[in-house]
Amino acid sequence: EGENEDQEQVTGLPTWSTTGLTYPIHTNDSGFVISRHDVMKDWFDFAHNAYSLNLKEHFAAIKIQSSVRQKLSRSWHTHSRHAQISLSRVYRGHQGRLGYQNAQDQELANVRRTFWDSTAILIQKIFRGFYSRKFIHNFYLRKSYIATITSKGEAMREELMNHYTLMQADDQNRQAEEQVQEFEKLVGNLHHLLSTASRRGVYNSPYQTAAQPTAFGVPIEEHLRSAARGTLRQTIARGHGEGVSP
Repeated sequence: EGENEDQEQVTGLPTWSTTGLTYPIHTNDSGFVISRHDVMKDWFDFAHNAYSLNLKEHFAAIKIQSSVRQKLSRSWHTHSRHAQISLSRVYRGHQGRLGYQNAQDQELANVRRTFWDSTAILIQKIFRGFYSRKFIHNFYLRKSYIATITSKGEAMREELMNHYTLMQADDQNRQAEEQVQEFEKLVGNLHHLLSTASRRGVYNSPYQTAAQPTAFGVPIEEHLRSAARGTLRQTIARGHGEGVSP
């Protein structure tokens, strides 16, 4: 029976372990059969190597998880930031459109208010004019009043013109009187220039027979003679009466 078991192991039939695992049994070049002990030793060596590399694999897994979480976090942050920017942009646009609409409504309301205010002012002006002409200021009474004022103004203007003419005449007479007085004073001191029977005076030159010097329309020589006789004013008055201006 022992020989039969060795023969079965050499033929390569599968051998079942107590744990339910199947270990193939094969022969090497020397013809020796690999035993179950060698398989278990290899397995324990593999397990020991796996355990020794467990820490390195653990840190590698942590690094991978950290990179993945970092990538996911950046993606989520980028997505959230873009979403926030989009929301802010949309909200600002909405607020801007609302503000523009409110400004347009306010401007339209101001235009309408201005129109209705101007229309109301025009209606009130027309009505006040009608009421004033109808019940307060009668057209015909005002016309007669204006005519009366005009006639009074014309009368006042004529009176003022007459007063101005009288004042101007009085001023001219005063100036003429002052001139006469000054001339009397001047001529009264020139009696020595009067011509005599033997010699002509200064104002009776034989070389100026065509244009004798005059004053108040009368030759100076005659004024000197009148001043000597005391009749100078009559001579001046006669010169004025002839229509000759001084």
